[in-house]
Amino acid sequence: MKQSNRTHMIAAATASLTLLLTHGVTQAAVLAVNDKLGIDFGTTLTTNWNNINTADQTIATGAVVRIDGGILDGVTIVTTNGQFANDDGTDNWVGLVSNTPSSLLPAEFVDSITSDIAGNFNLGDGNPYTITISGLNDSFTYNLFTVATAAFDTAIDTVQVNGGTGQGFLRSTANTNGLFTSFTGLTTDGSGNLVITVTDTSAGENPIINGALLTVVPEPSAALLGVIGMLALLRRRR
Repeated sequence: MKQSNRTHMIAAATASLTLLLTHGVTQAAVLAVNDKLGIDFGTTLTTNWNNINTADQTIATGAVVRIDGGILDGVTIVTTNGQFANDDGTDNWVGLVSNTPSSLLPAEFVDSITSDIAGNFNLGDGNPYTITISGLNDSFTYNLFTVATAAFDTAIDTVQVNGGTGQGFLRSTANTNGLFTSFTGLTTDGSGNLVITVTDTSAGENPIINGALLTVVPEPSAALLGVIGMLALLRRRR
């Protein structure tokens, strides 16, 4: 093979690798690797957090923003089973406590959502408060961080994603510290959706949440590994 041909093939493979890392494999990316999507409730205290300010609300495609202010075409956020979303002045956080010891606390939470809260008051029908993020890239994995500072009582609120293993926080502890939960290595349901549900163990079933932060994480795919292999083969042949 001529040197010029090998050079062109390496350049093409490198371009393909860059495209895969940035945009995924099977569909155009709506979020790039390391992008962050914040969801706030009630009064927005920091810019570029997607604000839910009614009981059930849809933030349509073209209106959803990244933390850095960029528009996310194709992404929607929908909340259901809500009865309120407001700045109720519960308690400003005196600190965040991780529900998973190995997790890092996102700095974005500290200066953004403090006393905003959403959920339902004594819904009583057993349905969870639900946040659905749609239009995500199925080729990526995601990390999700949520936090809550609920009213002081002994109820336990549990957060789940796409029906997976839940993480619960004791209401009284959350009220004191702003209890933080983390989910790492999440995948969509295959149709670009992450469904976040919050349930409550109390008799009145009053699930609550203060905020959520979604971060995009790269995940190698078969096609991506193939491009890497092709680059290695071409370099060896040189």
